[in-house]
Amino acid sequence: VIGVGWVVLVVCVVVCGVHAVVHQGEPVRGWNSYDCYTCNVTEAQVRQNADAIHQYLQTSHYEYVVVDYEWFRPQSAIAVGCCSGDPNVLTIDAYGRLVPSVDRFPSAAGGKGFRDLADYVHSLGLKFGIHIMRGIPAKAVQLNTPIYGSVWHAKDAANISDICHWCTDMNGINTAHPAGIAYYKSIVELYTSWGVDYIKMDCVTPPDHVGDILGVSRAIEASTRAIVFSLSPGTNKYRPEIPQYKDNVTMYRISQDVWDDWESVSGHFKICNAYEKLIASPSYPDADMLPLGFLSVYSGHGPARWTKLSTVQQVTMVNLWIIFRNPLILGADLPITLNQTTPQGKFYLSLFTNNEVLRVSQSSANNRQIPGTDTNPIWMAESTENKDLRYVALFNPRNTPSSCITSEVTWAQLGITPTTKSCTVRDLWAHRDWPGHYIR
Repeated sequence: VIGVGWVVLVVCVVVCGVHAVVHQGEPVRGWNSYDCYTCNVTEAQVRQNADAIHQYLQTSHYEYVVVDYEWFRPQSAIAVGCCSGDPNVLTIDAYGRLVPSVDRFPSAAGGKGFRDLADYVHSLGLKFGIHIMRGIPAKAVQLNTPIYGSVWHAKDAANISDICHWCTDMNGINTAHPAGIAYYKSIVELYTSWGVDYIKMDCVTPPDHVGDILGVSRAIEASTRAIVFSLSPGTNKYRPEIPQYKDNVTMYRISQDVWDDWESVSGHFKICNAYEKLIASPSYPDADMLPLGFLSVYSGHGPARWTKLSTVQQVTMVNLWIIFRNPLILGADLPITLNQTTPQGKFYLSLFTNNEVLRVSQSSANNRQIPGTDTNPIWMAESTENKDLRYVALFNPRNTPSSCITSEVTWAQLGITPTTKSCTVRDLWAHRDWPGHYIR
């Protein structure tokens, strides 16, 4: 197959049969506020993006609406910067637990927290999530607030020598002390009462913070609600030889934040290759969200803009995330990105909702890069619905539009025994079979 550009897409060998979509055990899909709003998102914006998911993406099983970090910082304090300034301005309850800032989330007034916002998201048939930092608020430690449901206080739980270096709002937690475990239990109980379905915990880097991971994980297990538990390392990344986190979470980040430049994206070919054996074992390695569409409305990552990635680069990125079975979390302003009166809106709807492409993420196994294809990666996967079906993705990672490559893959590399039977090669993006007669 010869391709021009950054990707020779993909595609798949379909031998025969009709396939039912498998929903259980697949990577999560949804939206996160970070790429568009960083620490500035408001309740109105969350509701608008939830409406867009409901209108355009829900039938393709995008279901999580996640409020990223600093939802507890008042708007006036954000002017100083995210994760900077006086931590005493953060909003906490009487038990030292962070609560939404009412000036940004008006429905949180009266001590309701995210309850009303979560109810609205749930009314659309979607699920609601929040970002948290590991640890306990420095403000709570200074006030030595009691820890809900225990005899302990904030100073008993705190580890002031383990402060996140890029976000000093929080002190670390001593999970070897029962007060630390009690604090994590208390915040999960609070989130459960709000109706939270997804918790993304940040600045967590094993092996240093295995206790934090287990503290939250066990609190979730003891709760009355099924909650997705996602880990983010901040400026570090996870190592596959440490099992304590992958066995106790839903998904865990394996890279730093990915943004809309080709260098940031193309580095994930090596990263995904390194983690391929850990896909769904039982959790999912997470190469970060998709910085595609209209980004950075309120962000420290450049001006408001359409993604700087070209059309071909965007399709390439989605192909890699799909064949790697990465969680599909969108980071754009969805009302703008999916506006169907614009050419961009029509493109992004087709990019995010192609049912044949999404099926690869839903119902494939043994996803892996074929050995010896590092320069021009070739990935493959086996269908969990049809033993004769293989998915193949051919990539050209060069950042030169005029470059042209030839890629080859054999039946043996696909795990198919050569026979005289014919088969079909299908382009999943175009929803059509390739012309010609193929013998295996």
